[in-house]
Amino acid sequence: MIVVPMTVAVETAVIPMTVQPITPTIPMTVGVMIGKEPPAYEGDYNITPTEEEQVLNTDGLMMLANVVIGMIPENYGLITYDGTKITVS
Repeated sequence: MIVVPMTVAVETAVIPMTVQPITPTIPMTVGVMIGKEPPAYEGDYNITPTEEEQVLNTDGLMMLANVVIGMIPENYGLITYDGTKITVS
């Protein structure tokens, strides 16, 4: 192998550019009531879990406290009886 020393000419150029900051946006709809508070939610604030979906009708209402969803009891189970045996699941 033969090594030949070389000189390479490199040009440097300055390219003007403008960089604009990117501002993230979150699309949303915001409603504002002027002069009047929405009516208060008058339903339950303490909820016990069930096997069926529960809906708290709070849309457009003012909540006066936190909603508390209770724990599922340790001894919770579905008990079924088919006429001959009892099944706890």
